[in-house]
Amino acid sequence: MSSFERLPADGLRAETMMINMGPSHPAMHGTVRLILELDGETVVKCSPEIGYLHRGFEKMCEAKVWNNAIPYTDRLNYASPMLNNVGYVIAVEKLLGVEVPPRGQFARVIASEISRMADHLTAIAAGSLELGGYTGLLWGVEARELLYKLTEELTGARLTTNYTRLGGVRHDLPDGFDRRWAEVKKDVLRLVHDIQIRLTTGKIYTIEKGTVQLVADVTKTTA
Repeated sequence: MSSFERLPADGLRAETMMINMGPSHPAMHGTVRLILELDGETVVKCSPEIGYLHRGFEKMCEAKVWNNAIPYTDRLNYASPMLNNVGYVIAVEKLLGVEVPPRGQFARVIASEISRMADHLTAIAAGSLELGGYTGLLWGVEARELLYKLTEELTGARLTTNYTRLGGVRHDLPDGFDRRWAEVKKDVLRLVHDIQIRLTTGKIYTIEKGTVQLVADVTKTTA
């Protein structure tokens, strides 16, 4: 019996069908292929295969010096561009044996944690919408907008930050940034709490033996 045949409880032999969904499909984000095993309209098994979208990033960087490649890293993941900035310069610094001063490291961590939270909120908001919860999308985007404003105050841009440099960052934290974060944190925590209540108690998310836990602890940060 092949891997796509089974014997149900009534003893009658049945066959399932394997189909490929993607890698380029209207319902997919990016290049992702889902190998689906179907029993009629029921998905018996799903095996995801993450694809690779070649956009020429590596080839373009071959013609650039180290610092000129930093803006390209912003575009690798628009949801958390700062993390791509930091990851790239850390790799180059290790190759060159460059040590970053403590304050530069702190600034990178703070900026990266803000970017990480915005990334989580983007995913949670989109997940809420795709499960039928439009309100969760609005709250998630509102919380993300507050974090984007902090990123803009820090770097001068919301998405394409270009903030890191080899050996540190482009400039220091602005005056009063700690107070601005304290103000934003209260509103973000409130919105995340509202999202969590909506997603863990709404009837459209419940399953047979409990509730679906969709909201990550995005506010746990060292910043």
